[in-house]
Parts: sequence; C-alpha cells; structure tokens
Amino acid sequence: MQTTIGDFDPATHQVEATFVGADSAGEAVTFRRQVNACLDKAGAYDPEATQERVAQVALGVQAKMALGVVTNAPPPSAAEEVKPDETAEGGEAAEQPETAATTTPEPTPAN
Repeated sequence: MQTTIGDFDPATHQVEATFVGADSAGEAVTFRRQVNACLDKAGAYDPEATQERVAQVALGVQAKMALGVVTNAPPPSAAEEVKPDETAEGGEAAEQPETAATTTPEPTPAN
C-alpha cells in the first residue's frame, strides 16, 4: 500500500492521508481521510510520530480494501449528471424539489 501524508493543519491537528491499494480483485483503490496528527510534549507537531500513526491507520484501510468495504467512488450515473436544459438562469443547476423524509413511527406504549 502506498501512503501519502499531506500538510499538518494546526487548526484541526490533523493531516490528510491518501492510501492507494488494491481490492480483492486486484483493482486499484484510492482512499483519502483525515488522520489525527501526533503532538510532542510541548504541543508541537511531531511528523515522525504522525507517520507511524498513519502507518497504523493504513493497516486498517488495507484490510477494509481487501474485504471490499473501502472502494473507489462509482462514476456518476446519467441520472446524477446535470444536463444543460436542467440549469437555471446564469448556468447554475435548477433547484430540485425536496422529497419528504420517511420516518418510522415510535411504538405506542402499552397500558
């Protein structure tokens, strides 16, 4: 598995990690996620400890790729793509009506 670690974000104390591996069929899979960075006793970013932390996360990501839990995002389907005639004035996508959310009613308590 190939792992790339992005820049440290001091506001979130995280780094973006990119993991490139393969699924059970041998197809390449790319997965990105934020990983909590490691800080030293003084509170400063510790790149060596963060690299070890990302390597530990990579073991879990690799296992999930092999099981098919982590996969590449599917390409957008024709139904998801915005067509030119579906745009509002100014070239922005026309607002779609909201659909009603379905909820499961709570059971009525028995007396």
